[in-house]
Amino acid sequence: PLVLGTCCPCELTAGTGDELLDLDDAALDALLLGGAADGSVDTAQQSAVCDLTYAQVLAGARAGFVAFDTAAHYENEESVGAALRQAATEGVLDEKSEVISKVWVDRLSFDGVLQSAERSAMRVGARSNGVSLTLLLHFPGDPLAALAAPEASRRARKDAWWGMERCLDDGLVDRIGVANFSVRHMNELLGFAKILPAVNQAEFHPYCAQEALLKVCKEAGVEVQAASPFAHGELGLLRDERLARMASPR
Repeated sequence: PLVLGTCCPCELTAGTGDELLDLDDAALDALLLGGAADGSVDTAQQSAVCDLTYAQVLAGARAGFVAFDTAAHYENEESVGAALRQAATEGVLDEKSEVISKVWVDRLSFDGVLQSAERSAMRVGARSNGVSLTLLLHFPGDPLAALAAPEASRRARKDAWWGMERCLDDGLVDRIGVANFSVRHMNELLGFAKILPAVNQAEFHPYCAQEALLKVCKEAGVEVQAASPFAHGELGLLRDERLARMASPR
């Protein structure tokens, strides 16, 4: 399906997400759960639901989107969960709706993955909002750490993947996968995984076809999700005359 992507805080313009980013973890979790234990709603929480991600996801659900992409690193899982809860209340949330979230590189271990998965599941409202959760490893690792200690990085990936398998076995998530894994990383993972990844989310667009990676994933039965299909709005892709001719009505 077409996946609705949400924003990383570093991509927000001034004012669009300031209220959300100013909330601490307790306030963000309270937002997802619908307010404080006594039933009151803090004004900071009320303003948080007006952020860009909330509006974006709710509009997407109303328009018929069934897949919503977020990540722990984006710091917007709470807004995704709040928007989906509102969509369910309105009766516009499709029963097949899926949230795709990701484990950041600072949680690349067995226990770190479990902790991240539990938090993501709570924040996006998996099950309670009636949505399934697909969890991905956001990157194969920290690039600087991998260069300094490649063997340690490989061990971390293996431990993290075993944590992902445990999340699936325990019913914490519905699907597991990876993001930004290259051909080398995919071959490494396919060599030790007891449960194969369902998804590899990586950059794909006309200027970044990655045919070798597509071939490896296809042969392994791994779904490829195209991240940044418009090249981040850069490279002039949307102004490419050849693509415009291909897209124009015949």
